[in-house]
Amino acid sequence: MSVAVVFTGGTIASRPDATAGGAVPALRGAEIIARSPGLAMIADLEPIDWGLMPASQMGFAVLIEIGQLIDELLARDEVSGAVVVQGTDTLEESCFAWDLLVRSDKPVIVTGAMRNSAQPDYDGPRNLADAVRSAADPALVGMGTLVVMAGRVIGAERAVKAHASSLDAFQPRNGALVGEVSEAGVVVIEPRRRLHLSKVPMPT
Repeated sequence: MSVAVVFTGGTIASRPDATAGGAVPALRGAEIIARSPGLAMIADLEPIDWGLMPASQMGFAVLIEIGQLIDELLARDEVSGAVVVQGTDTLEESCFAWDLLVRSDKPVIVTGAMRNSAQPDYDGPRNLADAVRSAADPALVGMGTLVVMAGRVIGAERAVKAHASSLDAFQPRNGALVGEVSEAGVVVIEPRRRLHLSKVPMPT
């Protein structure tokens, strides 16, 4: 079984750029994976370089396009789950949209990073490993789209970015975690059922 990982950009893919005056998305999927040793021990990976887009630019048409891509990937028998790697600015909105749009019951995990790749406390590798582990875990089948950041598994409708820069910025609204994830695996605390739209809109 494999896990499809869709790389879209964001802080996890960013590094400082003197011309831009800050960190900008630059790392492709293979480069992020190379910074995350041990992933091959968790699952076979299928990396998809969708793009290098700041999360603030991910509008409705982009969310629908990626949602359709996730469905296509999860329709394949050999794919056990999907991970979407993106920026955190609109991560709550993205995960809620994919919870509504994706038809498959296989896990969809959304993750990112609060630190860019040049910072000493870069959290991208840990979050990616936790996300892949969650996507591969059959215990999360039927629970829809989940945010996995800082060892927390949070339901799409409850995920809140509660701090602008803290490594544990993402918190569950009302304090209810779906679960926790570590190198030992995923522990489900409060199962959820995914939400879904009866009719999927088409991008214009």
